[in-house]
Amino acid sequence: MTAQIPDTLKNNHPKVDFGNLSIQAVVIGDITKEHGWGVGFYKMPILPNPPKGRTCSALWSGYIKNFELLETGQLKLVSYSYPFADTKERPIDEVNLLLEGNFWLVMKSDFEGPKVFVPFVDGFIETDYNQWQVQNGESLTKVKENPDDGMTGFAIM
Repeated sequence: MTAQIPDTLKNNHPKVDFGNLSIQAVVIGDITKEHGWGVGFYKMPILPNPPKGRTCSALWSGYIKNFELLETGQLKLVSYSYPFADTKERPIDEVNLLLEGNFWLVMKSDFEGPKVFVPFVDGFIETDYNQWQVQNGESLTKVKENPDDGMTGFAIM
């Protein structure tokens, strides 16, 4: 499979450092199930509405979710962007939705690398890195410092 363009994350939390990690998904449930995808993806109450456009094997969904980790530790879905829309301007749908409940951010430093699972409890990030889980028992420090695969800084012009 072609490496996928990750979702974006603006980190405003003073105690959290994601290093080179980027968001792959937000999942719920037991992360030991379904190869780390839990019982499913977090159901966003506001869905994307991608305009008709070109498809790209690096972005099969047709959209990018833009998140912000607030100083309070809450995760906000700020917007959906559609980089391959057939329009002169790149459309963006503003969402501004605070995610609630218990969920996990699934993050990676590169597309083929191990997953890092960042827990949120009652909608707030767990800032104790010892509570974060890394697939295959890898070191969190090592994974966070891993050079990216070229996709982290990927820009769509």
